[in-house]
Amino acid sequence: MKTQVRRSIPAQATLRRYVKHCLVAVLLASVLLPVLGLLLAPAFLCVADQPREADVVVLLGGEDGSRVERVTALFKAGWATHVIISGENEMYRRQLIQSGIPEDSIWVDTKADSTAENAIFSIQIMRAHGCKSALIVTSWYHTRRALNCFKQFGSDLAFFSQPTYQSAEVKKSWGSPTVFILKEYPKNLWYLFRYGVSPV
Repeated sequence: MKTQVRRSIPAQATLRRYVKHCLVAVLLASVLLPVLGLLLAPAFLCVADQPREADVVVLLGGEDGSRVERVTALFKAGWATHVIISGENEMYRRQLIQSGIPEDSIWVDTKADSTAENAIFSIQIMRAHGCKSALIVTSWYHTRRALNCFKQFGSDLAFFSQPTYQSAEVKKSWGSPTVFILKEYPKNLWYLFRYGVSPV
């Protein structure tokens, strides 16, 4: 019996060390992975194309007002003659009209409730109006998943990414996008399994 007790003590000590090392590893991972995700985000999550002529600009409803500003600038510069608001936000529509975009140049999708649906329903509107190309406007960290969704569901059409970046004023109003950035990684994986949308 004493021999068994003596043998169990080193085993318990080994187990405690193992658990301790696991906890340290989990703690380090919980700190380092988010930091790594933020550092890699501009390279992995962002797709930025040069502005070019397209049939329409697609405004994806989102977290802040920087997208409205980008759409307005693209429209007024003559890069497109129509705007699609996907995941309709009445505030965005009013802002676009107030910024000088004619009301009859704005088409609205009121059904989309996700990035995949943004693509599906916007493409339906494009096809209904004979559009063959679009500039996709969304927050920079959302561009890769958004662009890949549009390409997945409209492979015969041309899509180009126009990312937006939060100004200091927008950050003050809406807060840091850190949480949204980190959420994009699991969302990209989910879209791969759910819709077959490539994460790269």
